[in-house]
Amino acid sequence: MEQEQQPKQNENFKIVGGNLLAMIVYTVLSKFSDAGLIFDALFLLVHVMLCWIFAITNKSWMWFLAGLLVLLIGASTCVRFLAVNQP
Repeated sequence: MEQEQQPKQNENFKIVGGNLLAMIVYTVLSKFSDAGLIFDALFLLVHVMLCWIFAITNKSWMWFLAGLLVLLIGASTCVRFLAVNQP
């Protein structure tokens, strides 16, 4: 029974970790653009929608939770970006 849990748990960590890594990459890349906040918000929206589509098609709560985590972290990044860039 313990051996069945381990591969499933590793797969779940890969889903969440991969999504967070993707979010970090496009957030850092969008900071080098003039319209960084807009690009970051658009990538974030597309990323969350793709996660939720994968959640529905794969019938996996982990994809939904990964999308929710990306949304929460990404939204806080956008809010911080707005707060830093105010005159």
